[in-house]
Amino acid sequence: MARRRRTLHLLLGVPPLGGHRAAWRRAELPAGAQADPSHYAELAGLAEAAKLDAVVLPDAAALAEDPASAPPARLDPSVLLGALATATTRIGLVAATGTSTAHPFEVARRIASLDLVSGGRAALLATSDFPEAAALNVGDDPAALRGERHRRAAEFLHVVQRLWDSWHPSAVVGDTARGLFVDPERIAPIDHDGEFFAVRGPLPVPRGPQGRPPVLVAASSDAERALAARHGEIVLGGEGLLERAVTAYNEVKARAAAIGRSPDRIRVLGRVATVVGATEADARARLRELDAYLRDDGEPLGAAGWAEEGRGGVLLVGAPEQVAEELARRFRAGAADGFVLTPDVFPSGARDLLEQVVPILRQRELFRRDYEGVTLRDHLGLPQPVLRRGASAT
Repeated sequence: MARRRRTLHLLLGVPPLGGHRAAWRRAELPAGAQADPSHYAELAGLAEAAKLDAVVLPDAAALAEDPASAPPARLDPSVLLGALATATTRIGLVAATGTSTAHPFEVARRIASLDLVSGGRAALLATSDFPEAAALNVGDDPAALRGERHRRAAEFLHVVQRLWDSWHPSAVVGDTARGLFVDPERIAPIDHDGEFFAVRGPLPVPRGPQGRPPVLVAASSDAERALAARHGEIVLGGEGLLERAVTAYNEVKARAAAIGRSPDRIRVLGRVATVVGATEADARARLRELDAYLRDDGEPLGAAGWAEEGRGGVLLVGAPEQVAEELARRFRAGAADGFVLTPDVFPSGARDLLEQVVPILRQRELFRRDYEGVTLRDHLGLPQPVLRRGASAT
């Protein structure tokens, strides 16, 4: 049998009004759109029409330091994605959470519930970075959290994944004759007592269509790459330079193999911010306009003008053909299995990307023409973890 052609995985990053911090100044949307589910539903619909793997909703556990200059609202991603689950049918739904200030039981329950509500389209994006204000909001010491955040993230994801495995797929019996709704022998507590969390379990939510929802791990540093190699199925790389991105890609796969994980079961995605214009000159003029809102002298800020500042990645500015060509170049060079694409402004930046750039990738046979499955794992080509007896999976 011929080996299946390797193709891109594409996800749409959805900060409230656009990826650039000055996106709202273009007034393409009313200010209230940042908290309006219909705005996000429209973007998810555009991404689904383009056959993207998933939409990714970032999170923030604290108000921005300067809420006067940028949209401050961050609806709980899992709640908002619950609404998007009813507005879409196929696209994946990725909710971000910070592992430094959240509790694994609550997160595991919310994402498992979203997976059931959406028919198997949910995923968790775990990030270990956090603003000081987020720690203060939950009564923690920011200095202590900063020093322990990677150990905490590792334990957090271990607990979440064990909780998702606490129900066997056949636990729900529904035997009306015997009066047996579930088989208690197929539901197991996890009895976790670790450095940061004590969680008895099990979840009050049955196992969903994907078995476990996929876990995405943001990995810009060496410590984050080690965490991603152990717990991530989708790894978000932070390297901008092509050569360094290729090295980081190979490093994550090698680390996974060294601890007994199959590298083929890990997808490495690059972060890409996009500014698309009819020509390169148009795109650069658009970026200058956005940057000028943030700096009086009008000097280009480039990647520093982006909402996800400090997380690395690539800024692509150009005509649709140029943006598509650079994505293809990085993919073919082995820098990534795909990309999380964050347009500059909504909705125009999303339309330019999804209706002009993605079709070029499709014409080059680098991206799907239609969905071939129904779950996010299907889209990503990731098999379900095998659940062994005793409620653990590999």
